[in-house]
Amino acid sequence: MVVISRRSIYSLLSDLGVRIFILAYTWLIAGVLILNHGLPSYIKGVFQQATIAFQIAEAKMIDYYGSIYVPSWYGLFDTIRFYPPVGLTLVYSVGKAVGSFEYAAMICYFIALFLLLNGFYTFTYTVSKSRAASLLAVILLSLVHGYFSTIAIYWEYTRILGEGIMFYALSELYKLLQHGHRRNSIKAGFLAGLTLLTHLIAFIEYIVIALVMLIVSISQHWKMGLDEQGFKYFIKLVRTSFYVFLATTLWWVIPAIVPFGIEHYFLIKTPVGFKLQVLAEGLTIHPNLYSPTTQLPLIILGLVVIPYLIYKRKLITTLSIVSLLAVSLAYGQGTRIIPLIGALIVVGIAETLGLWRYVRKNKAYFIALAAIVLAFIAFYFQHYYKLYNYYLEPDSTYMYSDEYKTALWLWTNSKEQYRVYVMYGPTYRGSQWVNVFAPGLKQVLGGFNEGCINREYLQFDYLFKNTRNIVAVENLIEKLSIKYIVVDEPWAKSFKPNIVDELLLDNYIKPISGINDILVYSKVFEVVNAKSFNMEEHRTVFFTPIRILAIILTIIPILKLSREYPTL
Repeated sequence: MVVISRRSIYSLLSDLGVRIFILAYTWLIAGVLILNHGLPSYIKGVFQQATIAFQIAEAKMIDYYGSIYVPSWYGLFDTIRFYPPVGLTLVYSVGKAVGSFEYAAMICYFIALFLLLNGFYTFTYTVSKSRAASLLAVILLSLVHGYFSTIAIYWEYTRILGEGIMFYALSELYKLLQHGHRRNSIKAGFLAGLTLLTHLIAFIEYIVIALVMLIVSISQHWKMGLDEQGFKYFIKLVRTSFYVFLATTLWWVIPAIVPFGIEHYFLIKTPVGFKLQVLAEGLTIHPNLYSPTTQLPLIILGLVVIPYLIYKRKLITTLSIVSLLAVSLAYGQGTRIIPLIGALIVVGIAETLGLWRYVRKNKAYFIALAAIVLAFIAFYFQHYYKLYNYYLEPDSTYMYSDEYKTALWLWTNSKEQYRVYVMYGPTYRGSQWVNVFAPGLKQVLGGFNEGCINREYLQFDYLFKNTRNIVAVENLIEKLSIKYIVVDEPWAKSFKPNIVDELLLDNYIKPISGINDILVYSKVFEVVNAKSFNMEEHRTVFFTPIRILAIILTIIPILKLSREYPTL
């Protein structure tokens, strides 16, 4: 007979109430995603920035071709081989269920935002043991400028989904390191694997934090006199978690990384000037909307909280080390990880407020900190609440964009006999959006350059944008069967003379008057005497040799687990 105490019932009801609150809060700032149909707003200036376009395009292309192999990108692109597959799978599945991939993407984005906030609460509560402090932390996280920028300006759906899962994984890892339960090791390994299968940057963040947590945990247990038997059990739990991680991810990691290496996944470099600009923006109260930084008041709060944690715990706490590592990593890799710095500061604030019950003296410190946090929320909430609702509201103004107009025109005129080169420029984001509107349109580029196996497609893009090598460009135009070229007008005006001028002088291309008359920031050119390509037979079998090898190797950690835990 199972006896449930009043305390257990109260705890369950309290936890349910918290989750309902987080769902309601997510609806408050992002309910417009589901209440409105459309795409990220063109007229509000977020259409070109919204990276969620790639998942919509991929889902539509898979549906159009009836295969995970889509010839619309880079000659042929394996949609679940190179980019982590969880986000795409979710959009595709929901899209088939509701009958619209665009609306499915909005639903999935709302789910991702809820998982981010709920996962953050779960991790923060695990660390602080305080529901009130953790709920404040959830609201604070939504007010970190870097997260607002990532969510509402850049619409980084898979990044947000990946970080949400990451926080769940960190929560289970923390429990594992503190209590040593087998179920936590299994959950931690599975959720870490799910993080990798959702977003690479989120997984990098997880690795950094997890390694530091592991080091700090070992040092703590060592100081407490961990015996040899206890250490062996600890290692066994970590090994179990690692086996579960491998069993979750090897099927994807091996085909994606082994043949090509990992370095090509980190080709994108952020200019030093932009990094310095982001750093400068972090020293302001209201940073630029497009800057993924952390605002000054929150940084000051971090400088107050972290030293207190170090002093109180008499050791370099996990959060302080991770904050320093995150800063270093953020400015070394680029600017993609900067929002995490704000998140770690918020966790530190919650952890500090959670110490209220255990500290008898200096209660004034906690009262002052709580007052400052509430003042921060009062100051920023109304500001960001309006911005979230404004920028997250999808609409139909994408129909005014050059990306939409060119996609429909190109599909009507090129069909499947030719390829098109649609530039990804400072203003015109053709390669990002055209397949959302015309999934069967075969373009030179696509949505994930690191997954381009035939490097000639990227070579053409480089030669076209950065050189005047007319011979090489014309050879590739013929080889790749390119009939139409769409250029970004601001790019063409800022780089004079450019390859377009050379091709026009050579009478190799000509502008198209009809479509160009209605375009604002792009221009369409037709290749004179373009040669169509023969429809090639591409490999469309899922179980390729490398995938078969990956599946076989995935069985190894599963067998290891079954031997160590026969009743698992």
